[in-house]
Amino acid sequence: MKLSIENMKDQSIPIRFDELELVNDIYVVVNTKSGLVSPIHCQVRESRSANSSVVHAAIWISGKCCYGSGYDSAEGGSYCKVSSAIGGAISVAGIKIPEGIDGRGLQAVRDALIAITRKLGYKGSIIVTGV
Repeated sequence: MKLSIENMKDQSIPIRFDELELVNDIYVVVNTKSGLVSPIHCQVRESRSANSSVVHAAIWISGKCCYGSGYDSAEGGSYCKVSSAIGGAISVAGIKIPEGIDGRGLQAVRDALIAITRKLGYKGSIIVTGV
């Protein structure tokens, strides 16, 4: 998967994000020569109402070269809202994925997180939890 890291930025996460129901808690863990590190943490939370649900995603990325975070949400139906919200959060953090992962499912999310980790310069074994 090709991607580019452009002007990573630290977007503030909405204050009420922590009040929403936690759906997925995703960590990327890398086995390096100096031990285990977790360069990416992503949380997916959901707000529920009688008529619909909105999926919210926040991502924190910390690499050897840069740091960034992003937030986005997705609503509606007939597609994977989790991958759409995570894809938006990745984009807001300053990482561009040309083919996108929005609405393409959790395997696309997993592949993107591994590609970002490699782009950040990590070479060890990678484990993605929570996806």
